[in-house]
Amino acid sequence: MRAISLSFKAFGPYLEKQTIDFRQLGDESIFLITGPTGSGKTTIFDAICYALYGKASGSDRDQDTLRSHFAGMSDTTEVEFCFSLNERMYVVQRNPKQVKPKERGEGFTDEPARAELYEMINNTKSLITSRIKDVNEAIENRLGFDYEQFRKMVLIPQGEFRKLISENSKERENILQKIFHTHLYEQMTEQLKADAKDMKEEIGKHEQLIEFELNKIEWTHHAPGEEIHRFRDHLLYLENEINQNLRVIEQQTQNKTIKQKELIEAQERLDAAKRLEEKFIELEKRKQEKEELNQRVEAIETNKEILSEAKTAQHIIPFEEQKQAREAEWNKQKEELKKQQERINHIQAEFEQVKSKYNQEKQNETQRETLKEEVNQTKKYRDQVTHLIQLKQEASQMKQERMNEEKKLASYNDQLKQISTNIDRAEVSLKEDENITEAYYKKKAETESIADHLFKLEKLQIEYEKLVNLRQEYQKLKDIYRSKHNQLTAIRNKLEKMEQEQHEHYASILVHQLKPGQPCPVCGSEAHPHKVETVWAKEDPTTEIDQLKQEVKRKEADFQQEQQRFIACQSNGKYQKELVDKLYEEIKEWIPTLNIQQLKQAYLEQTELHKTQSKELAVIENKLLKNKQLKEKRDQLKRQYEEFKQTFDQISSTVQQTVEKDVKLSTSIDELSKLLPSTMSDPESVEKELQNKEAILSQLMETWLQVEQHYQKVSEQLQRENTIMEQRIQFEKNTKENFDYYHRQFLTTIEDNGFVSIEAYHKAKRAPDEIKELENEITTFENQVMQLNYRIDELNNEIKGKDRPNSTYLENVVSTLQEEIQALNDHIYALHMKRKNDLAIKEQLDEHLQAKEALEKEYYTIGELAELANGNNQLKLSFERYVLASFLDEILLQSNLRLDRMTNHRYQLIRSGQVAKRGAQSGLDLEVLDHHTGQQRSVRTLSGGEGFKAALSLALGLADVVQAHTGGVKLDTLFIDEGFGTLDEVSLQQAIDCLKDLQDNNRLLGIISHVPQLKNEIHAKLQITPTPQGSKLGFRFDTL
Repeated sequence: MRAISLSFKAFGPYLEKQTIDFRQLGDESIFLITGPTGSGKTTIFDAICYALYGKASGSDRDQDTLRSHFAGMSDTTEVEFCFSLNERMYVVQRNPKQVKPKERGEGFTDEPARAELYEMINNTKSLITSRIKDVNEAIENRLGFDYEQFRKMVLIPQGEFRKLISENSKERENILQKIFHTHLYEQMTEQLKADAKDMKEEIGKHEQLIEFELNKIEWTHHAPGEEIHRFRDHLLYLENEINQNLRVIEQQTQNKTIKQKELIEAQERLDAAKRLEEKFIELEKRKQEKEELNQRVEAIETNKEILSEAKTAQHIIPFEEQKQAREAEWNKQKEELKKQQERINHIQAEFEQVKSKYNQEKQNETQRETLKEEVNQTKKYRDQVTHLIQLKQEASQMKQERMNEEKKLASYNDQLKQISTNIDRAEVSLKEDENITEAYYKKKAETESIADHLFKLEKLQIEYEKLVNLRQEYQKLKDIYRSKHNQLTAIRNKLEKMEQEQHEHYASILVHQLKPGQPCPVCGSEAHPHKVETVWAKEDPTTEIDQLKQEVKRKEADFQQEQQRFIACQSNGKYQKELVDKLYEEIKEWIPTLNIQQLKQAYLEQTELHKTQSKELAVIENKLLKNKQLKEKRDQLKRQYEEFKQTFDQISSTVQQTVEKDVKLSTSIDELSKLLPSTMSDPESVEKELQNKEAILSQLMETWLQVEQHYQKVSEQLQRENTIMEQRIQFEKNTKENFDYYHRQFLTTIEDNGFVSIEAYHKAKRAPDEIKELENEITTFENQVMQLNYRIDELNNEIKGKDRPNSTYLENVVSTLQEEIQALNDHIYALHMKRKNDLAIKEQLDEHLQAKEALEKEYYTIGELAELANGNNQLKLSFERYVLASFLDEILLQSNLRLDRMTNHRYQLIRSGQVAKRGAQSGLDLEVLDHHTGQQRSVRTLSGGEGFKAALSLALGLADVVQAHTGGVKLDTLFIDEGFGTLDEVSLQQAIDCLKDLQDNNRLLGIISHVPQLKNEIHAKLQITPTPQGSKLGFRFDTL
């Protein structure tokens, strides 16, 4: 990224619009920003940083303080920064939130902050985005740096970069975290810590569950003593308890079997005694029942006589009922006869009136009959004509339908034949591939197994090749490392020898300069008793020594770089070897010797085999798919055949019916055509003539019908009532005769059945239910007597010659055995339940122990990693700090290249390896190695000028490292603010030379300083002049 131009207005101490066109510098890549204190030199940095990120460059300035105090309400604060990146030019414009006058009316309104990003294409602005958030993201994405990284690399404000030197380890960690975004490693550490904590809690839970299960055990044999602490030992004791319990169950089960046999024998003796006792008891009971039945014999005999008379009376009841029915009919008919005579008298009077009117209307009968015949004949013709037309239409429609149905029938017949043929073909194909499914699953399992082998071989081959490459690289680096070490040792020895020669040279000069009585310039002594006898060297070796020191520095840097590469390669090789061994363990049965040729050969063989198996599987899958489709097609064809067959039969039946109907219709049309006169062919004329005749006839018939109906009604009513009267007279006579007959018959039947009177008959008469009850009682009694006598004889025969048993003793024996067996059952059940409970506890213990041991095994790794990552290690170094230390080492490597030059090879920044005290984190403390004293000391012991050199070197090294870690974006612009006033002339010149090295890479470098030597050294100056109306600026170039 290279700055091209910067414009701002009403910004900081600047009121009017100011523009810095960095292209005016031409070949002058380094320039001095000069001006009085407070004139606005640092504001230039703020403008660049605000344009890109919306923030000021320093931590002590914020966005709200950037608006110029010179600006009025109508002046708009704005910043525009143009820069190039990867041969593309961008322009970013920003306006902070500010108050401005309202466009309408009085007062003020808040104008929100705005940001716009453009790309310059053919000298024309092309808008990329105009939302503040999108502008920020777009700039970060293109530059590759966020705000913190940018202001540490491009803008080095007053005092900011000294924090890396002066701050403590914690503050340095915070700064590096922001720059390198290492919070991810902190999150990883916290996650490991949380995982370890969760695992430890889970192990504790399993231990609690194990203790809970152990407390549930009821020891009955050998309980573990208090000296047993291992859970696995408790499990062994529990297994012994379960085995002992099983042996007790088997012994108790044998005892129960013996008792059960004894119980069966005793129970059989008791059952036999009980059966004999039951027979003695039953005999006594039966004899008692027989005595009770004998007491009922007299009553049964009385009931038999009552039953006999009741059955005789039953024969008379129908005659009595007939007599009573006939008597009721006779009385009813006498009443109806009286009422009928009254109705006849009333109707006879009405009939005489109607008869007169009827005779008058009857004389018009001939006219009505003639007209009626004409109407009927016309109706007949009309119906025949209508029917004939309808028959002709039906015949035509029937003929068309029959033709259509016959076509459909032929089509369905062809389709049925085709479907049947297709079904037969499908059945033949399916029969040929009956075993295809079994072959598919077998082939699929083989293919998947080969694929797994292939995957493992491929992974092992890749990792083994990496291992071989690492070994080759390791050997190569080892040789280089030894070579660099030897070179460094040789040149150090040469340097020591040259320095010794230099000391001897200086001593020779001093010896020759010493005079008696004059003080020694080294020790001050005026006496020189022991002068060194030396040979004056021909030439002063100082220049050669300085060159050798530079060579030593370069060799040391090369050696350290090679040493780091060598150690990293060695570590990677060990890890890769473990990985390869682990992978080879899984497949060593296929490869006897681990080498590239064997791996490649095995991989090729498995690849070819997998291709062959995959092809065969694809063929089988294709056949299987075709079979499935063929089955579905066959089933579909069968369903289609049945549907078509059903439709075919329906159509065939319909065609047959249509032919029969067609023949009938043709016959009816011929017959009907012969019956109709030629004049009756038009339905409309026939209908009109019919309507006229019907209207006349209707009028005549209506009048006659009314009269006739009335006459017939009255006549019929009179005739009907006279007939009814005659019938009622005859019926009354008949009912009287019937009554007399049945009355005589009733009396005769009573006498014939032996009853002396009607009262005797009524006394003997019983209801049917009562007769049934008497019959049942007598029958039941007789059956009971017969069955009882038979059972008594049977029991006497069964107990003949036997004594009555006493079963109390046998019952006591059985009861005792049952109690003993129940006790054994209870004991065995309790033992089984204990065994079941112990087995369940054992299963739970085993499950929890396995889970606990698996967690402990995993916790051994995770917990160790968590402790290590959290800094609980020998070096008191957390994982994040380890990563930050790696970055810091890179920064120090780059920084020392510049510090070495600026301090004339005296100082070297190093990362302290001391472990912090009182549990503090280590790894980021800085020390300085003083090559003059050979001592390491804290960087805080550096003087102001030395501290500035160290801080400047560290800032430049930081810029190089961050640039390398953010995608290699080239930074062609750098600004440095103050700090040079603390340097002496030599140090200042060294710092300037170092900065000029940056200029050699065509980097644009701007420096703020009041040091006169810088003003003399740097010809291009950005001069800032303060005025009462705000500062103004512009480039000024001094002549050489």
